[in-house]
Amino acid sequence: MKALQYEGAKELRFIEIPIPEPKEDEVRIKVKAVAICGSDLNGYKGVNSLRVAPLIMGHEFSGEIDCCGEKVKKLKKGVRVTVNPTLYCGECENCIKANYNLCDKKTVPGTSVGKVNVPGAMAEYICVREKNVIPLLDSITFEEAAMLEPMGVSLHGVKRAGNLKNQKVAVIGAGPIGLMAIQCICNFQAEEIVCMDLIDRRLQASLECGAGRAINLKADALPEEKFDVVFDCVGNEKTITQAAQIVRNDGKIIVIGMAASEIHFPIKKFVANEFKMYGSYQYLDEMKEAMELLANKKIDVKKMITSVLPLEKAEDAFESLCSPETKEIKIVLKP
Repeated sequence: MKALQYEGAKELRFIEIPIPEPKEDEVRIKVKAVAICGSDLNGYKGVNSLRVAPLIMGHEFSGEIDCCGEKVKKLKKGVRVTVNPTLYCGECENCIKANYNLCDKKTVPGTSVGKVNVPGAMAEYICVREKNVIPLLDSITFEEAAMLEPMGVSLHGVKRAGNLKNQKVAVIGAGPIGLMAIQCICNFQAEEIVCMDLIDRRLQASLECGAGRAINLKADALPEEKFDVVFDCVGNEKTITQAAQIVRNDGKIIVIGMAASEIHFPIKKFVANEFKMYGSYQYLDEMKEAMELLANKKIDVKKMITSVLPLEKAEDAFESLCSPETKEIKIVLKP
């Protein structure tokens, strides 16, 4: 089969490899759609330690079951599916507490999480264990299904904030995760949603996704008003500092983005203002919840899919996303 292999910074190559055979508890999926994640893009740039070459990337995907291992009981050939790519161990303390996203031994297809390279979905076929497979509702397209993984990330982060009813909410970062977070927040009865970014076209997209106001932080000052909850969907020193400046005393900051591995932190403000700060990582059952929201037209991921391209155009897609002038938000590839 044909697969796209990451071989180092700005280096992608198509390779021919054998079609994988599923283990007894796995299904083989014919990949129909795979989205490019921001973490894949950072891998392509050579700035993501969780993308170690050589690697077949791609963890946001959907497809159709092609065959099943002998111990697979609930799935069968022809079923349309997506996949929760967190391959948790099921045995560590976090897994026992059902915090599978925090598993100490997890691996993730298309990444080097756990210091193990697991082949991803930028290929014609992929094998995944049955328990991680999510059958699709009939109304969900393959392209939409490839967006359920990042939507699960956003929904999990929004739920980490608790009750948002009648709350003033700020979202810093209008990339895919931020835009999907805005759509999720709209389902939790927030009083107001204000989005902040540096790029006007993304701020316009935030308004289309449900934000009431959009502020360009390159052109305008940080607002003096305070917010009950601030979602940082970037996760670098500047945005976390900005979040600390606009959150009210005793408010909440939810950090979903991970643009920086380490930062200097405004500890005096954190202590003196008693705001709470939560990290949010991956998801639990939020991919399934997101699919229900999508099926019930409570969210719309189509407006964020700006291009659908054949896998053969992957290098063009990555280069386009790297450009500061890009108009792309999310690109879906079709193997």
